[in-house]
Amino acid sequence: MKLIALNLGDRPSWQRDACPAWCTATHRENDHPDDRVHHSDGITVITVGRRRHLVGDKLVTTSEEVDLEIGIARDDGHQTTWLYIGSGPASSVEVELSAADELVAAILSLANRWPDHR
Repeated sequence: MKLIALNLGDRPSWQRDACPAWCTATHRENDHPDDRVHHSDGITVITVGRRRHLVGDKLVTTSEEVDLEIGIARDDGHQTTWLYIGSGPASSVEVELSAADELVAAILSLANRWPDHR
């Protein structure tokens, strides 16, 4: 029996998909399975965020400067590309990238309804 070696270049053996053009990740053989993700560089937007939480039975609101990162990612071996918006895993949301145009249109629509919002 003759074995055929696959030339994967610098790709780790676990990597099923070639990196998309936007992937800036450095994939390594010893990457944890949860980290086997193609991802873009992020774009940072510095803004003020508002957080609301309960303290006892009282709703407390705080405002603070927040660095929001926006980027895209796709798990290796999967087809869905995700748009990430957040400031870390505990304060983020990911939606299908295919919804990005609809999200932008909705945000602009809301912002343009009340021109004195600023």
